[in-house]
Amino acid sequence: MTIQLDPVHLKDTIQGLVDDLYLPGIAVGVVQGPKLVFAEGFGYADIESQRPQSPELRQRIGSITKT
Repeated sequence: MTIQLDPVHLKDTIQGLVDDLYLPGIAVGVVQGPKLVFAEGFGYADIESQRPQSPELRQRIGSITKT
């Protein structure tokens, strides 16, 4: 089953969450089967230098994998 992705709606939704939850930044990737169909960064990877978030940046995920 293939689900159509609306990138504009997805971007608006993620940006709304960043704004509403006061997130400094987030990178989002959506995979469908073996294919990466969406990848984008929102907000900042580093607030002080205002370095933009990007899917290409390596993320320190800490203990999130335990969940």
